[in-house]
Amino acid sequence: MWPFRGPRIHHRTFGTLRPYRNEQFWRGKVQFGPAGHRVGVSIHAGKTGPTDAQERVYHQIETHYTALLSHILRAILPEYRKVRLAQPAAGWPEAAEPGDLLKVLSFGCIWLEQGAGHPFVLSYQSDRDKNHEFHVFFREGKVVNVAFEE
Repeated sequence: MWPFRGPRIHHRTFGTLRPYRNEQFWRGKVQFGPAGHRVGVSIHAGKTGPTDAQERVYHQIETHYTALLSHILRAILPEYRKVRLAQPAAGWPEAAEPGDLLKVLSFGCIWLEQGAGHPFVLSYQSDRDKNHEFHVFFREGKVVNVAFEE
């Protein structure tokens, strides 16, 4: 075993998690059934690991993801169009309808935060451009913002 890998924990829901960002976050990969593939998890939880509340939020996301997806895509579409116009050299394909984004972006990560209102972020990334992500911010189960990050 590599001696500098650092501590890790095994969580009943999230599997193997490793600390990062000064041990304030834990990250790993989970099989996310509604998406049909593994997605990253990034959990703001300090040295003790994920809380029961964060685990419940994850299960709620998993349960309601299919119903949320159309809202998520409608929220991303205007930001996607802005990015596409601002960066024509990147070759982002046209997305006329929210559903067209499913051909361009894939679900990549769930970010679970701490605190009241159980904020979380769902991140989507293009298979052709791994350096950019669209983040959909939620508070109390509702979309509050979308941001593009390089």
